[in-house]
Amino acid sequence: MGMSLIWFLVIIGVSVFVHELGHYLAARLQGVRVKAFSLGFGPVLWRRQAWGTEWRLSAVPLGGYADIEGLLPRRRDGATTPSPSWGSSGCSFPGWS
Repeated sequence: MGMSLIWFLVIIGVSVFVHELGHYLAARLQGVRVKAFSLGFGPVLWRRQAWGTEWRLSAVPLGGYADIEGLLPRRRDGATTPSPSWGSSGCSFPGWS
């Protein structure tokens, strides 16, 4: 049971990394800044600043994200609103633009 859980987390981690790396690369190839790239959610366990991006490893290893500049514009109250522009769709759906 213990090794099965470890292999599950490894496979999920690699899959999430490759998936989010696609978003990261699509954004960078379009000249869009990526503020953060995180493997995992929740509290940050490790972080490093490189290539204009903060790279993070977070506590809950069942997902991840690439925080792409301008993908969700901020309102004055700090909340985010969906982007009305299709210009950033290549960052959301690599290969579909």
